[in-house]
Amino acid sequence: MPNESVPLFLAPMAGVSDLAFRLLARECGADLTITEFTAAAALTRKNAKSWHKVASDPREKPFIPQIFGGDSDEMARCTEMLQGVADIIDLNFGCPAPKVTRHCAGAALMGHPDELVEMVERCIAVSGVPITVKMRMGTGSGSDTVLEIAGRLEDVGAQRLCVHGRTLRQRYTGEANWDVIRQVVEAVDIPVVANGDVIDARSAAACIEANVSSPHSTLKHEKTDKVAQPICHSKSEFSRDRMKGNQIKRIAIFLLVFSICAVIVFLAVNLFYGLLGDLWTPAG
Repeated sequence: MPNESVPLFLAPMAGVSDLAFRLLARECGADLTITEFTAAAALTRKNAKSWHKVASDPREKPFIPQIFGGDSDEMARCTEMLQGVADIIDLNFGCPAPKVTRHCAGAALMGHPDELVEMVERCIAVSGVPITVKMRMGTGSGSDTVLEIAGRLEDVGAQRLCVHGRTLRQRYTGEANWDVIRQVVEAVDIPVVANGDVIDARSAAACIEANVSSPHSTLKHEKTDKVAQPICHSKSEFSRDRMKGNQIKRIAIFLLVFSICAVIVFLAVNLFYGLLGDLWTPAG
């Protein structure tokens, strides 16, 4: 199987995949990179910090900002505002973070297929660049909706899908269901990006094997895979490991500083009592 024909994506990871990280990933072999997911509401209100997240560089081509939101008007308006900078716009319906889903955004919209498809259709209507979509299998309440939604998104003009093999309820627990991703691969004729539990070269190869080797799939569909799972505002395995490493470093630095301070205090106290003893020693 010609796996070398399968492009590798760097997953968008909140707090991780900033511009410098994405450029580094490109240098290390990532074929495509995507920005941290950014709130459409903040971009339409011209929030400087949010616009900084969708900054790019000539070395990052194509440039793919990812946006999310629960309001179709804001999403469509944000799509219009990105026309001058984006080569592709990715819409996030995969984030399971409560602070996102409580506003019926991110993966929460997997439970409202009509609203999700209508939102994507409105963004496509105002966009002069391709619109792609990131999804999960469903919400975890009732039947999975990804197959239904995938077919409908292809019908309205989405150019590529990314499917995380977990539900909203699972967040990042358990194992990603690559079989469901494979069902999506076989159900649509647009590229499908497989996502979930891809953390190194071995797992990437296994995921490609599971999703590309189907007798019903062909390389013309460009079945693809990611090199890390996305985190939205919930941290991925990658970012959790990085955070754990940072915590260990902070503890080590604290202990080092504490030890130095203890030695300084010890020496100061001894010096003080030494001087005090000299002052009170009677002259011979």
